[in-house]
Amino acid sequence: MKKIIAANLISGLSLTFLIVFGANYLIFRNTVPYQNLVMEIINNPITGNEDLHFSMSGTKVLECIVSKAYGIAQDDDGNKVYLTDFTEQYFRNTPVGKDARNSWKMRKPEELHRGVWRVDIIGNWTCKFWIFNETRTRSYDNILLIVE
Repeated sequence: MKKIIAANLISGLSLTFLIVFGANYLIFRNTVPYQNLVMEIINNPITGNEDLHFSMSGTKVLECIVSKAYGIAQDDDGNKVYLTDFTEQYFRNTPVGKDARNSWKMRKPEELHRGVWRVDIIGNWTCKFWIFNETRTRSYDNILLIVE
């Protein structure tokens, strides 16, 4: 009788453990690194050959590191220009739960002609939560850029 009770107790604890771990994993998979994220180009409109100065603010929710970040600018005619050359890096190591205010600069490519552009910032995000670890490509789309 004691063996049956012990086996049921272990089975019940194992099932509870799996449910809690599974629920936390699903929450982790569906959580974005930042809440209330606002990303913009703060020196709009761009004139001459000045760098594009990006600004981002939001509350950090997950412990994440971004790598291979770049931008893609697209005009109304469908022309695409890649933004890959950082001239000023963004801050790192903002603790989870704190408001992150970041800025960085990217060199303006010569192909970025006069007009209205929409910029997508793309990066590989490696996020950690408990024992879970995942790398996923995320993008922040439709940032307005005006080139004069």
